Amino acid sequence: MAYPVANFNDQLRSDFYRYLTLDLSTYLQSIQGIVDLKLDEKYGCETLALLHWEQLHSILLPDEVKNFYLASNGFELTWKFRIADHNYPVGKMHINVLTELCPVNEPFKSPDKYDGSTRLFVIDTNFSQGSVVLLITKGTMNSSVHYLSSQGQLHQIAESLTAYLRLMLLYMGLPDWPLVHLKMELSYWNKVSTTFMHFIVNKPNCMPTSRHTFPIPTGNQRKRKIGLLIQSTYSIRAFSKQTKHQDNYL
Repeated sequence: MAYPVANFNDQLRSDFYRYLTLDLSTYLQSIQGIVDLKLDEKYGCETLALLHWEQLHSILLPDEVKNFYLASNGFELTWKFRIADHNYPVGKMHINVLTELCPVNEPFKSPDKYDGSTRLFVIDTNFSQGSVVLLITKGTMNSSVHYLSSQGQLHQIAESLTAYLRLMLLYMGLPDWPLVHLKMELSYWNKVSTTFMHFIVNKPNCMPTSRHTFPIPTGNQRKRKIGLLIQSTYSIRAFSKQTKHQDNYL
């Protein structure tokens, strides 16, 4: 993805964020029950700030990551769902601002062998069982995005920051979506909310009752109704394969 420079006017900024998010906001606003959708249109970092960050952490940012922060100092898109006159926070898509792109100093485990030149930097901590980190190797211009579990296990989510952003939009920031993508175990309540929201997205004009039994949508259904809509090259892994059966959570 080509990111624009930091100093563009408000109209171009709005157009840029519509392009960056693949106009996901318009789609979410069309779904019955989704309210209080907020997209923080941040200004980009100055080049001097990026140079200071690199000097502070003694490592060069890959061009892709640097271009992202020049265009937008982080990213945040949130939305809530309204049930019985209450708005409940559900979706959160977030990438830390540059000053919060902090190193991970705790030891970690990985199936791959990383030497001392590998560094991890925190992108997002809004998950129940871990955080999302950016992996950068000194001396190279390569980076990838991983999920760092609370047990110190490292699991790759995407091969680049741009791919991670697209994947995050595809899952619409649902609770613990990296665990769904990685086929890892979810907490019970996150299974409830994630399954419920997939039903709402696939049937936006059909609100379930408290005793409604609904099927978990298949991967092909999601691809048709969500993946094609936001034109992502990634497809959502079927939630039914992760749970291995359909449960009545509500």
